[in-house]
Amino acid sequence: MGKTHISLLLGIFFLGLPCIRQCYSSHGTGVTNGPGRTDINECIPPTLVDCGLNAECKNTIGSYHCICLQGYQTTSGEKEFQNKTETTCEDVNECNFSDACPKNSRCTNTIGSYYCQCKDGYRSTSGSHFTKGAARCENVRVQNPFPSGSSGAGELDLDSMNDPDDDYSDDFNLHHVPASEDGSKCQSNNGTKECTNSSHKPVNYAFSSLMKDINDLKNTTLEEAMESFGNVLNKTALWHNLTTEKISITATSFFEAVERIALTLISGSQSVITEQMELQSKVLEANESCDVTSDPLSLNAKGDQMKIHCSTIIGDKTQGSAGAAFASYTDMEKFLTADFFDAERTEPGKKIQAIQINSRVVTGMINSKQRTDFTHPVNFTLQLIQEKGCTGKTICVFWDGSIGNGSWSTEGCETLHSNLTYTECSCYHLSSFAVLMATEESEDAPILWIITCIGIVFSLVCLCLAILTFLLCRPIRNASTSNHLQLSLCLFMGQFLFLVGIHKTFIKILCAIIAGFLHYFFLAAFSWMFLEALMLFLTVRNLKVVNYFNTRNIKMLHLCLFGYGFPALIVMISAAVNPSGYGTEKHCWLCTESNMIWSFLAPVCVFILINSILFATTLWILRAKLSTVNADVSTLKDTRLLTFKAIAQLFILGCTWIFGLFQIGSIAEVMSYLFTIINSLQGAFIFLIHCVLNRQVRQEYRRWLKSIQTLPTESQASMTITKTTDTSTEMKEKKLSKASTAIPWKESATSV
Repeated sequence: MGKTHISLLLGIFFLGLPCIRQCYSSHGTGVTNGPGRTDINECIPPTLVDCGLNAECKNTIGSYHCICLQGYQTTSGEKEFQNKTETTCEDVNECNFSDACPKNSRCTNTIGSYYCQCKDGYRSTSGSHFTKGAARCENVRVQNPFPSGSSGAGELDLDSMNDPDDDYSDDFNLHHVPASEDGSKCQSNNGTKECTNSSHKPVNYAFSSLMKDINDLKNTTLEEAMESFGNVLNKTALWHNLTTEKISITATSFFEAVERIALTLISGSQSVITEQMELQSKVLEANESCDVTSDPLSLNAKGDQMKIHCSTIIGDKTQGSAGAAFASYTDMEKFLTADFFDAERTEPGKKIQAIQINSRVVTGMINSKQRTDFTHPVNFTLQLIQEKGCTGKTICVFWDGSIGNGSWSTEGCETLHSNLTYTECSCYHLSSFAVLMATEESEDAPILWIITCIGIVFSLVCLCLAILTFLLCRPIRNASTSNHLQLSLCLFMGQFLFLVGIHKTFIKILCAIIAGFLHYFFLAAFSWMFLEALMLFLTVRNLKVVNYFNTRNIKMLHLCLFGYGFPALIVMISAAVNPSGYGTEKHCWLCTESNMIWSFLAPVCVFILINSILFATTLWILRAKLSTVNADVSTLKDTRLLTFKAIAQLFILGCTWIFGLFQIGSIAEVMSYLFTIINSLQGAFIFLIHCVLNRQVRQEYRRWLKSIQTLPTESQASMTITKTTDTSTEMKEKKLSKASTAIPWKESATSV
């Protein structure tokens, strides 16, 4: 390219530059003025302007800007912006403005708008739904507040009755009303009747208002329906003004409306949360894979959970879709109290006390035709409002509208599991559910307590004799005797404390301390029972292998570290983890309704298992020894005695405590008596086996008895010798006296 061409191009460029500057604005978006010049509209393609949701683009000469749609405002407060990255548009809640709606009306916010609606008992002058303007809500005079067959009072709202600015609220006097019954008082006044119903006014109006709200629930969207449900629940003043009968009727109608409308409006798997209730739904296709091995579906609302099998949701459908929903209500339990639960009918033969609703009320729903007798149960995990006490009993109930006007029932439901914070229920039908917390009055059988007291007293006497024997009998002092002594001491302290302190529940701290010491002493007793089993096993094994191991080599310090240290460690950990687990309302023992009881049962079960294994091994060794022993009568006799003692060890080693684990179901009472009788005699078995049947101890007993018998004999002999000596001395004095009388000179000579 030559210099001529380059010069020509540069000339054209510089000549056109002023035109470019004049034609295009600083944004480069349009023509500013002049004929034939066209503005560029940035709000239409192919430009890339994006104002975001709920906003629109406004083109201007040479520029543009974004503004929010009506009913929305920017989060930054600016009215105009140029891109969605600068700010966003959010819905304006017009109901927050005091002048949005006129007096005696309700304001309902919607997406991008709102509307006003007159309260019950008022009529709009411009239509049912309206916005701010000249419309107002006028009071409606009810022509017949107590229609035939109805206990309601027309359509007036209880709130409007209590409105101090309402001209008709002070006495609720109804004009132009014929004479009525049910407590209505009418007086003629200038040809008309003026009626006042004072006795039924709050109940009838509350019932009428709630029932009207329920009947007016309309199928709009699920979110709007949930808001309507919440409005019904939020009218606590109306609920509390109802009688028990009216509450049950209203609740039954409310649950039916929730189920009917929610199932109609479910459009997919979704969750809707409002202040008064929460609902989650799931939709399945009928042709989805579903068999027995399929995991149940979980629906959650407000911390509560429903698990339902897919086959229960689909039912017999072969095409289309099937849905399930789970709803949890706030404060519904305050209306449907335990007064609607008949304990005598649902829990016959049991004394149920202090019943209260202790969970939120929930509703499970499916759109299948089959609502009862499910193949797979529906499980509900409900969060408890208050922590369940140690003696608290949880009862899973559902709202049965077929019982009278509605009542709580347990039919078809059972409690699977319960801890301090949650209860799991299993039901074979769907309805509205809750958890009752009750205290079951379980009186201890007086005969069983008498047997326990007699057995423990007898055991304490035997343990006391055994302790004295182990302490005073020197010939039998060894490692085994020391084990017997420690076991006897632990059992004595545990049984004595049980006898005098198990029912000391009037002082909570004292009861907890007693429970803690009982926990420790009985665990220590089982620790020494284990050491007893171990020592017995080692002793019997020495019969098979000479000098294999000598039990005397075991140091007593090591045994005490385990016998007393191990239970102390368990008690300290248990008290640190759950200090409230010690002591209940009825007994000074561990809380059996929580996991606290396993801090005792778990070690006991382990000790019983190990002791049983050692005991069986000991018997096997003895059987082998008896089959090979020679005919020496004395050796055979000693071996048989040892075998008898080993069998008797079954009671001493605590293996009979296994009966305490079977105090359940129909055999609970039998096992309770058997457990009480056998274990209250444990001290007697210790004294019998280790003292009475021990040859050395019997010899010591004989020596003690002989020494006791010789004491009176020696005392009597000493007294006889003393008496004889005194008599002889007295006789000598008498003889000397006679001699002196017969020989008077001796006296004279002596005197001289």
